[in-house]
Amino acid sequence: MLCRQGLRGAVSPSGDGAAPDVTSTSGAGGAGAADGPDVTSKRAFLSALTASAPTVFPFLCEILEKHFQAAQQLEAAGTSGAAGGGAAGASGAATTPAQRAEAVAAHVAALSAALGALATWVEWVPMRRLKDSPVVGACSFFIRMGTPSLRMQALDILRQITWRKRSNESAADYGALMDAVGGGLLQATQALGLLLRPADPLPPAMVRELGHGGAQCDFGSRLLEVVEGLGEGHFRCLAATPPGASTRDAFLAQLLTLTRHPYLRLSCGTLMLWQQLLREAAPQHALADVTTVAGQMRSQGSPGAGKAGGAGGPSGGYALPVETVSELMRVVCGALPRVVPSADPGVNNVPDWADSHQEYKEVVVAFRSQAKGVLRFSAALAPEQSLQVAATCLSTALSAAAAAPPGASAAPASASGGPPSATSQLEAAVLVLTAVLQPLCDMAAGGLGISTGGSGQVQGSHAAVAAAAAAAAPSSPAAQAAAAGLVAGLADLLQAVLRVRLCDPRVMILHAEAIEAFGRFLALRPDLVAPAVSACLEVMALLPLEAPGQLPPPARQSPEWRAGFEARLAMANVLLGLARAAPSALVPHLSALVTQIAAMWERGLLREGERVLLWEGLLAASAAGPPVLQAQLVKLIFEPIAQQWASPEWQATVASPQAFISSYMPLTPSAGGGGPGPGGAGAAGPSGAAAGGSGSGYELGSRERRWTLYHQVTLLERAIRRTTPLEAARPAASTSGAAGGTPSLLSPSTSSNATSAAAVAAAAGGAAAAPSPDHPFAAHLEWCLPPVARIIACVHALADPRVRPLLGPLALVNELDPLERASRLGEDRDAVKAQEAAEPRCVAGGNLADARYFVRGVRECGYMVLSLAAAHCGAALWRSEQLAALLPAAVAGGAASLGDNVVRLLERHVLLVWAQRCPASRAAAWMVPLCSTFLPHMHQRLTSGWAAQASPNPAVEGAPVPGLTVPGLAGSGPGRPAGGAGAASASGAGGGGAGAAAAKSDGTTDEVVRDVLLRELTREHLLFLVALATRRPIDPATDPAGAAAAAAAGGGGLASAGSGGLSPRVSANGGPLPAASMAGMQECTLEVILRYSPATAQAGLVTGVTGLCWPDGDAAGKAVNFCRSLLGLAQSGHSELEGVVVGDVVRAAISSLGHVSTVMVQTQVLELLRSVLATYLAPRHPQSGLLRAVLAGLPGITPQVLDNFTTAFFGAHGDKEQRQLIKQLLAAVAGDEVRKLLAAVSRLSSSTGVSAVPEPKHRDRGPIPDITPQDMGLPHLFDLPDVL
Repeated sequence: MLCRQGLRGAVSPSGDGAAPDVTSTSGAGGAGAADGPDVTSKRAFLSALTASAPTVFPFLCEILEKHFQAAQQLEAAGTSGAAGGGAAGASGAATTPAQRAEAVAAHVAALSAALGALATWVEWVPMRRLKDSPVVGACSFFIRMGTPSLRMQALDILRQITWRKRSNESAADYGALMDAVGGGLLQATQALGLLLRPADPLPPAMVRELGHGGAQCDFGSRLLEVVEGLGEGHFRCLAATPPGASTRDAFLAQLLTLTRHPYLRLSCGTLMLWQQLLREAAPQHALADVTTVAGQMRSQGSPGAGKAGGAGGPSGGYALPVETVSELMRVVCGALPRVVPSADPGVNNVPDWADSHQEYKEVVVAFRSQAKGVLRFSAALAPEQSLQVAATCLSTALSAAAAAPPGASAAPASASGGPPSATSQLEAAVLVLTAVLQPLCDMAAGGLGISTGGSGQVQGSHAAVAAAAAAAAPSSPAAQAAAAGLVAGLADLLQAVLRVRLCDPRVMILHAEAIEAFGRFLALRPDLVAPAVSACLEVMALLPLEAPGQLPPPARQSPEWRAGFEARLAMANVLLGLARAAPSALVPHLSALVTQIAAMWERGLLREGERVLLWEGLLAASAAGPPVLQAQLVKLIFEPIAQQWASPEWQATVASPQAFISSYMPLTPSAGGGGPGPGGAGAAGPSGAAAGGSGSGYELGSRERRWTLYHQVTLLERAIRRTTPLEAARPAASTSGAAGGTPSLLSPSTSSNATSAAAVAAAAGGAAAAPSPDHPFAAHLEWCLPPVARIIACVHALADPRVRPLLGPLALVNELDPLERASRLGEDRDAVKAQEAAEPRCVAGGNLADARYFVRGVRECGYMVLSLAAAHCGAALWRSEQLAALLPAAVAGGAASLGDNVVRLLERHVLLVWAQRCPASRAAAWMVPLCSTFLPHMHQRLTSGWAAQASPNPAVEGAPVPGLTVPGLAGSGPGRPAGGAGAASASGAGGGGAGAAAAKSDGTTDEVVRDVLLRELTREHLLFLVALATRRPIDPATDPAGAAAAAAAGGGGLASAGSGGLSPRVSANGGPLPAASMAGMQECTLEVILRYSPATAQAGLVTGVTGLCWPDGDAAGKAVNFCRSLLGLAQSGHSELEGVVVGDVVRAAISSLGHVSTVMVQTQVLELLRSVLATYLAPRHPQSGLLRAVLAGLPGITPQVLDNFTTAFFGAHGDKEQRQLIKQLLAAVAGDEVRKLLAAVSRLSSSTGVSAVPEPKHRDRGPIPDITPQDMGLPHLFDLPDVL
């Protein structure tokens, strides 16, 4: 009875001890009335509960002890056991097994109830009382001696305690309680045999019981939760004395025991805690003062940093035993071979603990990611030990790979838990090497005062700053000695890796990754650069070529050939990785490497792709040298290409699409094939197209030409990307170039055979004599970009309706390949790749599908050349009249016939970059011709596409709404977008054509693909329009005249143009735009187009404004940004845009608020409307009459309603209140559905019973007043038709 009263007083019916249900009892604390106690009675009740803790806790523990002893006696008594009564209230003898079982069940129920009561109390009771109570000891006892259910309840109590924060508790009480929890838990786990020393093997029973499906699997998971809570929040509270036998040492041993368990879900759960403990630990080695990476990562803090500041340990950093860190690294290294990609058992062979292959991948990917973090932090705490562990792991893996039989890497992995394969071991060793080398190199560099800064593409800014600070600060002799030892050990490890020779393709790829991991180390030992590169070239020779490297690959490629091909590419790619990590170390060896690579190419020992990667590596390394060095290297590499592209024979191949097809993709009938294909006689006949519709019976010729052209364009793109000079090399480069001390890369044999065209020689010579301050490749643009533009024009023309009939079977080059379709349909890309694995695609293949692969590769590489030229060589590009006359027409000329997917790529990679970087002074030459063709076409394409998607019924969401559409509304004022009936008829025609095409579709997947492509293209085009309408600062590099003019004017001219007339209510944050922020701004491209081609600007304006109404939320958000730019331009002096903003933008915004698809951008649209109304609705504004006319077009809006709304709008307090008024006005003129949409994002005020004129005393700090439709003179909401 006493037990029941204690439980009833401690636990509410809801189980919440902190806020018990006092309405159901009249006990302590003075419960209030049935409708709930007031604050005083609640406080009194909680005070009584707190005061009763010293009595209730011992009582509950006594209940636990007596009932447990009674249950034990019953179990031991056999047939005559007697159960003790006492406080348990159970007396008498149990003479039969049924009676004994019933008595034991009663005792266990009492134990469970008492533990449940404790679990509720420990959530809120003061830590001082909890510390002085026997609760922790009782939980430790039941973990050791209780049944499985009682063990879980005891762990739940400890978990509740570890989840608590210190709050206002004293540091002593907090630290003592958490240390007691740790001590009690670890005593229990040690008694259960779950706390092992690192040298102790895992008992088989423990592996079995805690693993998946084991009897104690849930217990292991709950134990891990308690350990995680204790370590993440309270590790510093654990006692650290005596050393080697403290609570903290036992905790680390317990955590390491769980990490050693083979069950991945259990061991992976410990790695996140290990990362936190290692990150917050203080290094104790000689390099502690110059550690850069560990210090940087530790300074970032962690979620548990603020929770462990108690008095149980030092408030600052703590030290972790080096032995524990070393053992942890060995454990992690031993587990990695089971989680690397090569150990994946496959979709149909997943382990028992995973329900699907996707679940298996999630666990192993998380394990790999967290293991890399553990190794990285461990290396910062124990550098010598981490180097030793990595060396041992790599040595063992290399020995296993060398002893493995040929072809062993291709064998599938097993899920049965057998020994890992040699490939998995090597892959794990490479992962370990990659994780530990970065902190080791940074520490060694800091100790020696050397900067390991690379190209900036490998390191982040924090690491670069830390390395520079370490290099500037002198280090102690001990640190220098430790750093020298690290460098010596790393050098030995690298030399051991370079001595290995492995012929298996898969293993060779891993070997290449191992060498590349030492890239940052080469900045410390530049003398090892030459051996590293030589080793890569020698290993490539272990897979000899079956034909001279200048020839294309076989027309039919086997998986074995493909594996060797990829292995050689991986080894060639090492040079690029080393150059990006340590470019300065490679600069002295450039001349020798150029000679060696050229000789290997002449002897046919390199393929085209391998040579491209090697040249790219040298170009990346030359960025650390003077510009004259880069100019020489660029001339040497591209002189043969320039000669070929300047020849009449080559130019004839890209003179027309027909010439391009016959030169690069001729079709020849195979055995049993049909008639001649494109490029031959009769190719244009209808029978030819019909015969080759499926692609059977034809062989794709000109394989060598396709192979060469693809790699030439690829090399051009890589060269422009990689030859940007490093900032650190610019001052030294100019000095050395002026002194003439840079050695020439042209050997006598090379220079004697160099006979380039006059234009190429002049360009290269000019680059060498006077290096461009912008980009080393800038002087070569006028000979390389025109051929690229002609190639792109030929590829675009393949989609022209006049050329399509000539393609025959090659018509598939204009279609999506299976992988592109799968990505749009959300299908498994890996499954599609697996289907093509038997016969992979190749730009030089003989199948018709290879033609599509070639066209796509050349087109996308060409796009990137034009994009990078604008991004890196902008000054030289924009000022070239020759390129301005050629490139815009070539790029945008054939866009009308391209598919949506191609136009999207064109806009993303080329047009968007041009719009963002073209200076206003050159926009008339570049962007106006381009946009005059492109913008009207895109308006037609997008309006037709969305018209086809929409229902002809205007009531359906997404369809055009009469009276609210943007185009063709009379009275919009100057500069209104054109459209009218012509646009409507064009839209209808486009919709009919699309509907006919959809009717002929084979299935709904085609409609899904079309819808996805249309949405992607719409978003991309609106981004392009936003870039056109955005003003940017003047760049002196690309527009020196404009920068000089702005400087002479003191920034006043452009500043006034950019900020004059801007309303303080226009900016998105509700604040005014400062005039200083607009100083030095140039006019946007749209302003230039408005001046030179108003009709072109009209098309862009219509498209951008109509984007608010298309049923795509992402596109509507970008359209909002475009309209906000228009608002800013209209206020900065472009009065011709005011009619568009006041008329069409307002109508489109109101229409957008009635669409379900745009509800996620409702806030942005309302802010746009608020900005327009705040600017133009003021009674004295010249455009207020036009805006009032637009609003008066809404049903039910009278002049009196507008007057009331205007008064309330300009009397509102802040932007939020104004947006609320707009929502209420629109909800009043629309129907219930629109009202629901307006209330979906934020609360919509009630429409009845609220005063529109609040009392003055509440207007300063009171709530936002609610304006009802009735207050504005409108009828009730539901009395009006649904018009939105």
